[in-house]
Amino acid sequence: MPSTFPAGLIWFRRDLRAHDNAALYHALRSCAQVHCVFVFDRAILDALPRRDRRVEFIRESLLQLDDELRALAGHAGAGLIVRHATAAVEIPRLARELRVQAVFMNHDDEPLALARDAIDLDTAWAAAHVDEDWQMSQWGRDEQALARRDYRFTEFEAAATVLRHVP
Repeated sequence: MPSTFPAGLIWFRRDLRAHDNAALYHALRSCAQVHCVFVFDRAILDALPRRDRRVEFIRESLLQLDDELRALAGHAGAGLIVRHATAAVEIPRLARELRVQAVFMNHDDEPLALARDAIDLDTAWAAAHVDEDWQMSQWGRDEQALARRDYRFTEFEAAATVLRHVP
């Protein structure tokens, strides 16, 4: 089956395993190349004590996940990218840096995760157009395409306004 995207990014958050991982499965089926990342999110970690056993457990789990990903890929150049940053800033930045067209992650139902994942209009628009932005960086801008994009943004903005008022 041909890949839908040349490159994708899977953001590991809670499911720190390569086996039985829905996001990894979909990324591997949809992308010719898959980058894997975990972000030690400063928005969460800055409030914790300097030495926290939960963070140590995560670090150990990441070492094991990195080994699993390298074995799955079959070469040493593969593995897990680990960053210490604010995830809401780092994931879009890394997606641009790696020139990926799609970002995959597993759903997280915890209340703090849902609040963390709530994004503003501009971030949602940028995430929805990673592929289109990549295409423009490769082939140049097209005035008709930009006009259609402006029109779609107006519709997108109107839909976001409506959704803000839905209970």
